[in-house]
Amino acid sequence: MLPDFSHLRIAVIGDAIWDRYVYGRVDRISPEAPVPVFVEERVEMKRGGAANVAANVRALGADAWLSGHLPGNWPVKTRFVVGTHQSFRVDRENTESIEAEQAKMIMDEVTAFEPDMVIVSDYAKGVVTWNLMDGLRASGLRFIVDPKRDDWLIYRGADAITPNRAEAGMIENSGLEFAKAVVVTLGEEGADILRYGQPYGLVRARRVEVADVTGAGDTFIATLGCALAVGLDLVEAVRMSNAAAAVVVGKRGTATCTLKELEAIYA
Repeated sequence: MLPDFSHLRIAVIGDAIWDRYVYGRVDRISPEAPVPVFVEERVEMKRGGAANVAANVRALGADAWLSGHLPGNWPVKTRFVVGTHQSFRVDRENTESIEAEQAKMIMDEVTAFEPDMVIVSDYAKGVVTWNLMDGLRASGLRFIVDPKRDDWLIYRGADAITPNRAEAGMIENSGLEFAKAVVVTLGEEGADILRYGQPYGLVRARRVEVADVTGAGDTFIATLGCALAVGLDLVEAVRMSNAAAAVVVGKRGTATCTLKELEAIYA
């Protein structure tokens, strides 16, 4: 049986993103240049980044509060898809950092929400700043981080940081000690846990057929935040997060893992 997440309050801070999918076909070459002509057939808009983290928290039954840029100012990742294959991606973004006043406003709202856990979803688009993180540390709230930069000092004090293999490889060993735990996500292999910079163990993932890895990290940290907040130990929380990520990589595009789907694969 899965724990009951319905009483949890999870605050998500970070860079909310629009994931735009343009589906179409290519059946001719342009007469203007030797390039394929993409014929647009339909468009889908999905919430990505921190917004996808919040959506995954809600899918697990917890209450989620999201802070980031206003929806109209979110960065947009546009993926052009032919059949089941992504042809190319176009990004539109403004990575200017938020002002100190806005960081304080976010932290005031987070504190008022009284969350059981704060999830920091840093996509390096401007929301996660030193002012914001200093305010979070001063609040005394528990927080975990999905990092996107090579200076982890900004994340110090986190209960856990969840880099992927490439992100963890950019950090010197001393950087791994800035958090109580570092959980390196390894895709189909699972996740490797370090406690205070020391090896703790590999938590293997279930092998599944992968359709799309987009947003798997969002699902992982959303589940980890809920699991830790409800009182699971780190290894069991990571095992549950692996299972949730396995659900979403079987779906195309940015997706969520529902409580029912998690229960089916986690049993």
